Amino acid sequence: MKRIYIFIIFVYVSIGQVFSQDCPIILSNLPKYGSNFTSLNSIFEKSEQCKIVLFEGIDSIVNQRIINRFAYWFLNSKASKSIINYTDIDYVSINADSNESCLFIGTFNELPDISKYGLPLTQKGAKLIIGGTVLEGNNDAVVIVNASGKYIAAFGGSIAALDNIAFRWLGFYDYYILKNNKIKYFGNLKDGIICRDSLINVDLIRMKNYSNVISNNFIEAHFSCQYKNVINVGEKIDSLNSVFTTFCDIYKVTMPSQKLKYFIHNDSYEINIVSGSPKPGSTAGFVIDSTIHTVGLDIGLLSHEGVHFIFNSSVSCPNSFFNESIPMSFGYFLNSNQIKSDCNLIKDYLSYDFEPLISAKSILERPQ
Repeated sequence: MKRIYIFIIFVYVSIGQVFSQDCPIILSNLPKYGSNFTSLNSIFEKSEQCKIVLFEGIDSIVNQRIINRFAYWFLNSKASKSIINYTDIDYVSINADSNESCLFIGTFNELPDISKYGLPLTQKGAKLIIGGTVLEGNNDAVVIVNASGKYIAAFGGSIAALDNIAFRWLGFYDYYILKNNKIKYFGNLKDGIICRDSLINVDLIRMKNYSNVISNNFIEAHFSCQYKNVINVGEKIDSLNSVFTTFCDIYKVTMPSQKLKYFIHNDSYEINIVSGSPKPGSTAGFVIDSTIHTVGLDIGLLSHEGVHFIFNSSVSCPNSFFNESIPMSFGYFLNSNQIKSDCNLIKDYLSYDFEPLISAKSILERPQ
């Protein structure tokens, strides 16, 4: 197997060291997130009343899934909610009521002048300019709160873009910017505006801090600058090729035309920031925005997430139970000893009603 090693910047640090000063971008210096909403989003969440304001092109029935998702993220369960069209909004009344907030949902090309709401964005025809970033494409979107925490806007170039950004983890930063169906920027407002030192540029971090790359016929693995001697793990990366070939043979699916793009992180903070999906808690790995993210180099984890990517690329299935069961079943094929262990675990849940879980009828879809 021919292996290509690409070293743009040589950064050798201890694997266990966090936020090494040798990394080009020190993540600890960036705007941080916690286990709760930002202060501005928390103000919005505590609103006793909220008007969900729909702009032209957003239908309360057809687009109910998107509306419900944004409401789920930003409103508390006790808040009184009403859905109205933008033409029916009473700005004077809402602006004067400290207990009422507004959640705006719309598409770029249907937005009237909204400058009076104090949102940190500039309108230019069917374009939005946010912190120097121009949003105009069908695959662009933004979710942003204003400086008072009274108004939150979710605007997209299309319904699909709104759907994309709605089903992500939101609220732990003041704004999220989607470009070409991928989270490109997120961060917090500073004195009500977007500043360079309060913005996180996902692409820039990946380019600077993940420049050590191992590539083969199937895989392109980008390693955190926290790792040293990346060249020593080349054989482990290569071993995944036969694993994925076997999976495709068994499940009758094909390898994606593009290489599987991995980002190998050192810790949970790195994976949350660099994946563009910051959220509380920790995770070992997941697939998002056509990239695979893992913490560490456990071969089982690398295989599991890679199989997720391959299966989802070949068979698009909205059922989370089914999507998880495929990699798990293949994991049993690779490690038969795991079957006995899991069977013992299942015995403890024989009386559990799994039907709602399998059908997903009563389960709120998880964000990406």
